[in-house]
Amino acid sequence: MTLGLRPRLLGAFAAASSLTILAGGVGLVSYRLVDQAVTDITDHALPLARDAQGLKDAATELVAATVPLANARSQTDRARAVGGLTELRNRLTGRLARLTDAGADSAAVAEAAGTLGEGIDRLDQAVDATLTATEGLAARSAEVGRLHASFIAASGPTLRAARVNAETAAERLRNVSTDRIRRLVGELMPRLTTTYELRADANLAYATLLALPGAGEEEKATLAQQFDGLSRRMTTAMVRIVGETREAPLAVNITRLLDRRALAEGAKGVSAQERADLTALQSDVLATVSPATVAARGEVQDAGRQLAKAIDAEISAVTRIGLEELTALQDLIATVNLGRGLLGEIAVTPDLDRLAMLAEGWAGLGERIRELAGRVAGEGANESPLVANARKLADTGSGVIAARRTVLEAGRAADEARRGIQDGAAAVATAVGGLERAVEAQVNHAAQAVAGVLDSGRLWLIGAALLSVLLGAAIGLLYVGRRVVTPLVDLGRAMAAISGGRLDAPVPAVASGDEIGAMARALVVFRDKAADAEQARADAEAERLRAGADRRAARLALADDFERGVSAVVGSLGEAADGMHRAAEDLSGIAGHTRSQSVAAARAADSALQDVQTVAAAAEQLSASIAEIGVQVSRANGVAATAVTEAAATNRTVRALEQSGQRIGDAIGMISLVAQQTKLLALNATIEAARAGEAGRGFTVVANEVKALAEQTERTTDGIVAQVGAVQEATLEAVRAIATIGGRIQEINGISAAISAAIEEQGAATQEIARCVQGAAASTAEASQTIVEVSDSAIRSGGSAEQVLRTAQALNEQAAALRRTLSGFLDTVRA
Repeated sequence: MTLGLRPRLLGAFAAASSLTILAGGVGLVSYRLVDQAVTDITDHALPLARDAQGLKDAATELVAATVPLANARSQTDRARAVGGLTELRNRLTGRLARLTDAGADSAAVAEAAGTLGEGIDRLDQAVDATLTATEGLAARSAEVGRLHASFIAASGPTLRAARVNAETAAERLRNVSTDRIRRLVGELMPRLTTTYELRADANLAYATLLALPGAGEEEKATLAQQFDGLSRRMTTAMVRIVGETREAPLAVNITRLLDRRALAEGAKGVSAQERADLTALQSDVLATVSPATVAARGEVQDAGRQLAKAIDAEISAVTRIGLEELTALQDLIATVNLGRGLLGEIAVTPDLDRLAMLAEGWAGLGERIRELAGRVAGEGANESPLVANARKLADTGSGVIAARRTVLEAGRAADEARRGIQDGAAAVATAVGGLERAVEAQVNHAAQAVAGVLDSGRLWLIGAALLSVLLGAAIGLLYVGRRVVTPLVDLGRAMAAISGGRLDAPVPAVASGDEIGAMARALVVFRDKAADAEQARADAEAERLRAGADRRAARLALADDFERGVSAVVGSLGEAADGMHRAAEDLSGIAGHTRSQSVAAARAADSALQDVQTVAAAAEQLSASIAEIGVQVSRANGVAATAVTEAAATNRTVRALEQSGQRIGDAIGMISLVAQQTKLLALNATIEAARAGEAGRGFTVVANEVKALAEQTERTTDGIVAQVGAVQEATLEAVRAIATIGGRIQEINGISAAISAAIEEQGAATQEIARCVQGAAASTAEASQTIVEVSDSAIRSGGSAEQVLRTAQALNEQAAALRRTLSGFLDTVRA
């Protein structure tokens, strides 16, 4: 039994497919092993790695979130920061629980996380303590500021009362030695008081400059207002001590101290260097004030000793008691101001060592304030507001020191807690690093297993592929090539020859018993049938050629008749279209010329209209300008009249000044006469004292001083007389100059009136010109409108001519198209 082509091909394909199935089985086994390893990595190792990394990130976020807690400025900020930390700590705990559930060794991580949480709790407690202590410190600092402000407010009346007491004592002493007491109380005592006030104000300015950078907005405004008053008082005291000489050391140092205000207001804090510089400057100020104080005190003491020779012991005791009271009061004010500055520095000191040193300084200063307050209070039963505020300020200082110490200790605890948090975070990172290394080792082991499976599967697949290639080559060459491909190629050549017209070509494999033999026998039958069909087609073609020749002769005759009839109609239509085209071109040319002429006329009319309108606008502007000039000239007339009136008033004022100068000269003459008489009296007193001998020596001193005072008064009077004479001469010159200016203003007033009349006439003429130009502009506008209408009509005529021209052209084109269509139709018929 002979097998057909299909069974044999199916057998070959089955053999090749068995090798493919073998390769697929090897691939499936390898894929299962790889899938098992990858599943172990993705389901166990990678989640562990992600949780470990998430735990590390959570610890990092937790450390970063402690910054807002450490920087909290209120309990609200602290509560907000603690809320965020609580959420992050819960997230860290959740990550740690997932690691434990996944079977990871998380004991070290849990211990490190506990250390981190303890650090956060300590930081929260330290911040809470810092905020509470800061609030208490702010309250005590505000109390110190209030007490100091009340003290300063009460110091003025107290100083004035002490000064009034001294002046009252001096008034009682007037009957004994009026001149000496006046000099002591009116000159020497104020000078000494000025030096003490300057020392007190300098200390207060120093304290204010230290308190300004760290003060709040409200307190800073109070301190700035207080500093303004200090600046004015210190400048006045400086002038009293050294005069207007700005080069004196005292003036230079006080100016430098007052100039530090701008730096203090713009700064956010006081550095150690700035504090040292300010302290050195304060020492320089006090050092330059001290000589003036010593000198003033010496002068007062000398005057007191001289006065003691002339008055009794009781009056001397009264003067000494008043001076001691004033000195104690000035010392108390200066010490309280220094204490205010020291407390301000204590409230902002940055470390505990500096606080301890400042606290020691405050201990002695507080005792000094209490001592001076007792001296000022005396033995009175009622305590004054000044003394009460000074004692309260001394008592409040210890509270400020304690509050600042609590703030600094809490800050130190917060620093230690932050270091603990950093250590805890580092421990978490180290523990998580161990987990990550373990996970990495597990992943590496699984990767090595996958690599082994892939290597063995690769070898099996290479073997299956080689075997498939060998079997496929054998089937293709030994079976398909010889038994299938060769007979099919021969059969294909035979088919190509038959399809090319060789109906006598031989057909191979006719005797084969398979499917190829059946195809060959069918091809033989097709070849024979094709030969019969070719013979029948040749006979039919000959008959068709004879019938076509007869039909062609009949079409040619019909086409000739149709061409003659239609050509005559098309010719008449073309001639009519040409005539219409020429007429339309003439009409279009005429319309275009009319349109261009009308456009030119319209343009000229528009230009003329614009020129006329421009002239009209210019005339209106000129008229308005002339009217404005008239208004300004009228205003100038009014100003000139006012100036004349003011010049007259000024003239009267200067004349009054001249008369006042004359009266001052008379008064100075009287003062000079009094000084001369005083000098004569002093000379007589000196003569009488010389006659009295030893008993008149004291009176001689008084007479000499009176004589010196009279001579100085005479010299001063002479200088004033010279200055008054110069003022009188300048006054006369001013009177003459003002009179000249008044005459000039009168002339300007007359010229302005003439200009105003001329401008009114010019304005009337300009308005008449403007009305004429407006009428010409209206006529030009009407002519321009008429030309525009003519231009529109010309444009519409040109459009109609163009439409006719286009219609004639279209008609010509349709006639030509008809000729071409007819010619094509006849050519088709004749073909």
